[in-house]
Parts: sequence; C-alpha cells; structure tokens
Amino acid sequence: MSTSFTMIGGEGPNSYRDHSKYQGALVEAAKEKINEAISTKLDIDFTSNLVNIADFGCSSGPNTFTAVQTLIDAVENKYKKESNIEFQVFFNDSSNNDFNTLFKTLPPARLYFASGVPGSFFGRVLPRNSLHLGVSAYSLHFISKIPKEVKDRDSPVWNKDIHCSGSSKEVAKLYLGQYKIDVGSFLNARAQELVSGGLLLLLGSCRPNGIKMFETVEGMMIDFIGASLNEIANQGLIDQQKLDTFKLPIYAPQADELKQIIEDNGCFTIEVFENIIHAKGEYPLDHDFLTVSFKVTVGGSIASLFGQDGMEKTFELVKEKTQEMLPQIAKAKPGMQYLIVSISPSRSKLFHNPLRVAAPPSVPTSDSTEEKRIEEEYGGDKEEEGSEFKWRDHWYPVSLVEDLDPNVPTPFQLLGRDLVLWFDRNDQKWAAFDDLCPHRLAPLSEGRLDENGHLQCSYHGWSFSGCGSCTRIPQAATSGPEARAVKSPRACAIKFPTMVSQGLLFVWPDENGWDRANSIEPPRLPDDFDKPEFSTVTIQRDLFYGYDTLMENVSDPSHIDFAHHKVTGRRDRAKPLPFKVESSGPWGFQGANDDSPRITAKFVAPCYSMNKIELDAKLPIVGNQKWVIWICSFNIPMAPGKTRSIVCSARNFFQFSVPGPAWWQVVPRWYEHWTSNLVYDGDMIVLQGQEKVFLAKSMESPDYDVNKQYTKLTFTPTQADRFVLAFRNWLRRHGKSQPEWFGSTPSNQPLPSTVLTKRQMLDRFDQHTQVCSSCKGAYNSFQILKKFLVGATVFWAATAGVPSDVQIRLVLAGLSLISAASAYALHEQEKNFVFRDYVHSEIDFNGGANETLKVSERRFNFEVVSQKKAKKLRKVILKEDVTDLGKQGQLLDVKAGFFRNFLLPTGKAQLMTPLLLKELKMEDERIEAEKQRVKEEAQQLAMVFQTVGAFKVKRKGGKGKLIFGSVTAQDLVDIIKSQLQKDIDKRLVSLPEIRETGEYIAELKLHPDVTARVKINVFAN
Repeated sequence: MSTSFTMIGGEGPNSYRDHSKYQGALVEAAKEKINEAISTKLDIDFTSNLVNIADFGCSSGPNTFTAVQTLIDAVENKYKKESNIEFQVFFNDSSNNDFNTLFKTLPPARLYFASGVPGSFFGRVLPRNSLHLGVSAYSLHFISKIPKEVKDRDSPVWNKDIHCSGSSKEVAKLYLGQYKIDVGSFLNARAQELVSGGLLLLLGSCRPNGIKMFETVEGMMIDFIGASLNEIANQGLIDQQKLDTFKLPIYAPQADELKQIIEDNGCFTIEVFENIIHAKGEYPLDHDFLTVSFKVTVGGSIASLFGQDGMEKTFELVKEKTQEMLPQIAKAKPGMQYLIVSISPSRSKLFHNPLRVAAPPSVPTSDSTEEKRIEEEYGGDKEEEGSEFKWRDHWYPVSLVEDLDPNVPTPFQLLGRDLVLWFDRNDQKWAAFDDLCPHRLAPLSEGRLDENGHLQCSYHGWSFSGCGSCTRIPQAATSGPEARAVKSPRACAIKFPTMVSQGLLFVWPDENGWDRANSIEPPRLPDDFDKPEFSTVTIQRDLFYGYDTLMENVSDPSHIDFAHHKVTGRRDRAKPLPFKVESSGPWGFQGANDDSPRITAKFVAPCYSMNKIELDAKLPIVGNQKWVIWICSFNIPMAPGKTRSIVCSARNFFQFSVPGPAWWQVVPRWYEHWTSNLVYDGDMIVLQGQEKVFLAKSMESPDYDVNKQYTKLTFTPTQADRFVLAFRNWLRRHGKSQPEWFGSTPSNQPLPSTVLTKRQMLDRFDQHTQVCSSCKGAYNSFQILKKFLVGATVFWAATAGVPSDVQIRLVLAGLSLISAASAYALHEQEKNFVFRDYVHSEIDFNGGANETLKVSERRFNFEVVSQKKAKKLRKVILKEDVTDLGKQGQLLDVKAGFFRNFLLPTGKAQLMTPLLLKELKMEDERIEAEKQRVKEEAQQLAMVFQTVGAFKVKRKGGKGKLIFGSVTAQDLVDIIKSQLQKDIDKRLVSLPEIRETGEYIAELKLHPDVTARVKINVFAN
C-alpha cells in the first residue's frame, strides 16, 4: 500500500511551518558549499536565458524559499554577464500538501516565477530535459510504502513496532530494500528531467556509519511515540488492530548506504558529499521543542488514522516520556547532516545506461600469463559483490505483437509467474494480467473475450475489463450485497504495466510498479531498423535451457563458424577475434574488436543483447560498399530452465522484401524462419550438454556457484571469450547468479534440459510454430494443400483406368504421379515446421544442413526404442500418506507404470532427482539452523535479563502496601520495550497477582528450552 506523507499544514502553533527552523538552518549552514558547487560544477547553455529550478518535497514553507533563493543567488553570481537571466521555480510535493499556505506566504519581493507541481517525486513530475537545478531538503528519508511482510501478522518478520528503530535485522533489511527502490526511482526520474550539465542537490539527515537507529535522538523519539500509542490503545482510546498495522514510512540511512545507493544507480556522479556542521548543533535538550518538532512532522499521519483526539493524547504522553528520559536522550549518538551535489549524466548514453570506461585488457605475452590475467580480470573466486540488480524493476518483451492473436487470450510465463496476455479492444491496448481468476483461481488464459470485449473466465463466467476491474458476476443477485460484489477490490484481476514499442509487447513484472514503469522507457532497437535501406526479420522461439546458458551463447560471436556451419558461418572462416570489453557496470557491458569485420557487442541488463557486424564489400558493378548486419536478441527468463528468445535482425544488402502485404513478399517470413530455426537447432543439443555439466557441478554442494567457479570449470585463454566472461561476471556481481524467480516457482523440479529427449529439445512445432503467426498459418495451408494433393492423386489414379484411349490414360496416370510426388514433397517440407534432426558431424564442406536428415532420423528412432527399454523402476518421494505404501516424505522405489499411471496423476508422489534431494537436504539444514538461531537469541536475551537487575514499577499507593489497580504482563512488556528496546510477547510472561508494593519474580518463557526470571520492584507514588 502506497503511503502519502505530509506535514501538518497551516500557520498555527502546531504547524510544520512554525516549527521547522531547525531544518531550515541546514540550508544556511550549507550555503557556502552550495555556492562553491554551483560556481564550479554547474555547466548549462543559455539558449533562452531561462533557468528552471525545482524543490522536490517543498512542504508548506518557509524553508523552501530559503533553499530556492540560495540557488538563485549562486546562479546569478556565477553568470554575472548574463544580465537577462530569468528564473522559473517549481515547488513539488504530494498532492495533499498544503499548497495554499505555501503560495499565500510566497516572498513578495521574489525575482522568480513560481509554479506548484503536485505529485510523487518518486516518478517524473517535469518534462524531459527541462530542469537546470534540482534540490531536495529533508525529504529523502520518507519511503513510498511499508514492506508488506512487516505489516502482515502471519509473516515471520511482522514488526509490532511503528518503525524499525529497535527491530530485528530482517525488518531493518526490508526497510532498507524499500528505501533503495525509492531513492533509485527518485534518481531515475530526476535524470530524465535534468539537462546535461545540470545539478541535483540533496540535503538531509543520516546516521554515521555503524550507528543504530535506536541510538539516535530520532530513534528514541519514535520509540516514545510508539510506546504512547500502545498505552492509549490499552486504554481503549484507539483501535489496537489499526495500531498493529500502523508504521511510520521513514528510513534514516547510514552515510555509506546512501552513497552506495547513488553510485549503484549510475544516473549521477557524486561531486560533493559533505558532512555539514549544523548551525544549531544537535537537537536542543528541551522536551517541549522535541515533542512539537516530531508532532508537526508525523502528527498528520497519526491523526489521519486515529483522529485528532488520538493524536493529541499521544503527544501528551510523548511529552511526559521525553521529559522523564532527557538524561538518556542527552547520551544519544550524534546524527549527521549531509550535502550531496551530483552532476546530471550526458544525454548521449544509450537507453539511459551509464557507460563507465574501463582500462583495456593488456596484451597477452604467453599462455600461462594470459590465463592468470583472465583469472584476475574475471575475479571468479572472489567474494566481492557489486550493486544489487533488481530483476523485477525492468521492462521485459514477452512477444512480437504480430505473433499474438488479438481474438484469444495467450498464456505466458515471466520470471516464473504465470501471465495472460490479451487485447482490450475497448481501449485498443494489450493488457497483461496474473493468470488467476480472483474467484476460484482458475487460469484466465483458458477463457475467452466476451461480447463486450472483456476477458471472461471459462470456469464461472466472471468478466474483467482492461483495467482489471470485474464487470460481471453471472451468479450474483441483482440487488443486495451480491450485486455490490462486482465493485469489490477483491473481485479485480491483478494487472501489470504493458507497453508496445517497435512491434514488441513489453511487460513490467511488478503489479505495484506503475509509477516506476511510467518513468522508464523500454529498450529500443537501433535506428537502422526504421530505415528503408534495411530489411528486417523477426522470430521468437521458446527454448528449454536456462537464461544464463542462452545469454552466454548470444554473448559469443566466435561459435558461429562452427555451430552454424553452412547456415550462417563456415568452419574454414574461423580466425582470432581480439575482443575487448570497453565498459561495464550494473547496467551490463559493451565492447568490440579492432579488425575486420568489426563486431560491436552490447549487453543491456537484464536480457537485451545487441551485435553489430560491419563488413567492407567489393562488388563488380556497384563497387565498394559497407555492409551492416544487426542481430538484436531479447532473452527472456520464463522459468528455471526455460527461456524465450526474440531475435530481430536487419541488413542493408540482399534485400528481398517488396512493398505490399506479407503474402506478396518474394521471400515470405515463414521461409526466413526455416533458416533461423536451423540456427537455433545448431546450438540446441550443444547447449543442453553444457547445461547438464554445469547443473551436475552445482549439485555437488548447496553453496556451489557456477559463476564464481567459471574460470576454473572452463579454459578460456583467447580474447574471443571476453564477452562470455563479461556476462558471467555481471551475473555473479550484480545479478545474484540467477534471475529473481517469483516465490511460487518450483525449484525442486528437474530442469528440462536434464530430462528431455533430443526430439523434444528440437521440437519446432511447440517451441516456435505454435507461437508464430506466419509459420502457423503456413503450416495450416500446407496441411490443406497436402490433403488436396492426396485427393487429386486418388482421383487421377481412379480415372486413369476409365478412358479407352491409351494416351489419355497415360496423361491421367502422369497427373496422379505428379500429385503424389507433390504431396510427398509437401510432407517433407512440413517437417520444417515440426521437427528436423541436427547432427553436426554429418554437415561437412560438401553438404548443407538439410542433406543428412534421413540418416539422423533413423538414429533418432533407435534412440527412442532404447529409451523405452530403459529403467523399470522410479525413485520417488511421497507427498502424502499412501495406504499400504508409505508415509509422507518417505523415499521409495516404485514401478514406472505405477508412478506414471497413479502416483503422478493423483499428485501423491514426485520423481526424486538429485536436485530435489539437494533441496530437501538444504531445507532440513535451514530449519535446524533457524531453530538453533532462535534458541541462541533466547539464551542471549535471558542473559541480558540476568544482568539488568530489577525493573521498577510505580503505582498510585493506597492503604498500607496496597496499590490502585494491578501490575500486568503488558506493563512488564512495555517496560522492557522502553528500557531495553526488546519486543516480548505478553503471552510468554507468567506473573503472580500483584496488588501490593514489594519485590516479585516473573518468568518469561523465551523458548521451550529457555526460561528467564525477571525481578520486579513495585513502589507506591
């Protein structure tokens, strides 16, 4: 759930405007540094004498006016000669910010034009290349939403507190993860808005490295707010269930965390990172000041959920706690006020990706030194990690639009998640939904498009519009609650952002990432694809090997002359390829060679690979020409062991296309695909064998990472392998060694390449023909024509015996033979749509790739018979108890037929594979490790209670030793939280009845094997 966070508006005594002088003083303290940065770093062209400035997170003033005027003064001082400079200032904040007060209090003598820009700064709020200076002060510690795991009571990392200040590492890590996403979105948006040479200035508060949140004044005050909310909830003044889900959307990063996030994002270079000495020093040790400062900052959020009275009561208690705890606050660790100045990147960078130039690789002097240099360059055995790559934070092409049928829904898998693609004819847009009907979770891809153009589930007829809302529930009554069910959010389908670009349908695989998706363009094909002198071919095929295997393959131009001999290469043309990786980073890498033909390669993460080949051609008539070939491939991770390859190629020679529709072309698209599929087939079995070896290695140990050990597993002494090493290095350092699969993706199933036969691996029909409109249409036409020719053969043969004239009979017999031969030839060509075997050893210099297929097919038939006579028993694991067979989790050897016909269809057992065995072992180890960790934490906490002494509780005194009320388990839990910042479930507390002053012993069952004894001293006021 997104969070809208605003300060208390207005101009009254409880407004942020009247209590934000401490924050405003930071701009004054940083003024000298800001002037210096603008003077030396700002580099803009004055084409219109207009300078655009924006303050992101401006609130209601007056600090924003100080910040803006500081920037204006610095610009005027730098460009003194430009006497006609004018300034346009954009004040940005969320739409529920108090813009009325902001504009009512604008300085009357201002020398700039002011505009309000409501909207979230985590996305773009200004046009591209329109901004010269951007500033954000005390705003980037807010996050856009609370991690859902933190708010879910059933989650193992549910956080009872209102913040992560004193919580577990897991909770803090989730907050940091969301903070990284949001700061990244902020920077990406600003990078598109700022002109080249513009500056972005960030001011705010962070933690010095190594300082925990609860050790700072901010952390202590937030804990006081949380404790006060708990107290009034216990009194029944606010709803406890609401409180359990209320979290402050704030994260104060450590200095190195913030710096690393900016550097990893790559959109800006940090020119200045200064610790600013605040003019007012640390927070004044005054309980009134501290209380009202936090009240005007977070009070609005509390009031929106618990009402104004609830908010006021909360801060009355906060004030009391602050006054009581001033000695502890005085010992708080100091914070850090920062100024960051970043330069906007150059606009010439392809796809908005940073290209950081690295030193070229050294020239090898010998085999041994070259091998050593590769090992050092690759760094496969090092434990270092680069910036974290967010797999779900990118556009993925899922299909060529021309190969999608707009009349039916199409299933697709992306990162292991099942989607359904369909064309919304009402909005004339392609849509992507989660392939689950919200009613009973049936697959929507098995549905249809109803009469209104909506996607209809085939199970119970629920229909959904293009925006995901439910439009019809046939079983619902026409009035009452059932009639209103269609408008319930729970009746909506889950929709993903989509975009069509250059004939490709792109999907953003995060249903909550709409703002982020709208701020980023999908990768584009080079401009040559749009030029009339280039002819293009596009194809897509679903391949049964992993994303990393395919990406390694397309990063390797040197394999073409051998793997694709007589198709796109020749073995006798192979030669050294001195490739160099020129730049690399989280975005990918790029490089080229220096000789002819020149090959330029670029990988744009996560799945886009471009290869440009330039050749000098000498032709007898036209003379010298520059031939250019583009091979651009998108390699989309569908599921573990399954990848979709979409290849778009272009060339400026041998053009066979003519104006007109597809059927009019000299070389139809489906015929081009016959050659393209030969390229896929040439790689298929080779890559299957390679992947089997890598998978076998990864099963040797749960911690084994092929990418880390790549240079030890393989021997890559030549520069031809540079791009392969660059990809494996990127996957290891930035890509977490594999795509980030969705949680429902089964990881304990054998990968296709380990179990599929050669025919299944080379099956063109399911992998390509079914997902290609051109080949599917041609195949259907071939079928119809073949049936016609067979009928004609029979007809001519039958009529040949009727005429008495011998010549006529011979003619009819000849027609029958021609029809039969044509039907047979057509049958042979149909195999290009279904299956063609591929044997490299049978493709020599004298023959092409299609000349040895009959021999290969005989070999395949023998292979199938051999496999049928193979194992009779199957080792399985039971998924549930089976009478007279075994218990759940038991390993058994069963007959193959019994497994195939009963256990597998009923879901009672699963085939045991080395990978599954490894997974089960790892899961057992993980569970045991988790149990041990929980026990150790309980033991450590018990030791803390032994050293802390007695907890003191004060109550209003009555007669003698009597006290009013009693001391409860919740009281003890709150005291422990306040003094030790530890969360204890009150259900673990065993406490005697306490209605008198004195010393008592409470027992805390921290673990089944760990019980802590805690002393409580009860005093009367």
